[in-house]
This record gives sequence, structure tokens and C-alpha cells, in this order.
Amino acid sequence: MPSTSKKQARTMAAVAHGWKPPASSGIKIPVSVAKEFNAADAHPRLASRALRKSTGGTTFGTAIGGGAAGGGAGGGS
Repeated sequence: MPSTSKKQARTMAAVAHGWKPPASSGIKIPVSVAKEFNAADAHPRLASRALRKSTGGTTFGTAIGGGAAGGGAGGGS
């Protein structure tokens, strides 16, 4: 399951890589769950979907036609 916001993605990545939140913070994320989120966020298509979802729009280079940044045909000629 990919993260739904940048803040969630950063938190999951930190927990997956060994960060332990302070006991007073109330954050109780199992490492196995954080690793699952982090793995899903590492996949480029899923990461861009989470970014679009959190920002409410499209990301640069993902519009129809691709353009120069999208790596597709029809960039600049």
C-alpha cells in the first residue's frame, strides 16, 4: 500500500530504516508495516500516484503525451 502523503512516506521510510519515535509521541508503527509502505513507495508508478493524490493535481511529466520529461515521444519537435 503506498503512502497517501509526503509526511506519511517520510515517517514510514524512517521507521523502516531504524528510526524509533519517542515514547511520548504516541507513534506505534510496526517495522514490518513501515517496510511494506516503503517498498510500495519505491515503485515509480505508485509513488507518482501517491504524490498526485496528496497534491491534488498531476506531477510534471505525467500528463498525456509525456513531453520531454515523460520520456515518451513527441517531446520538443
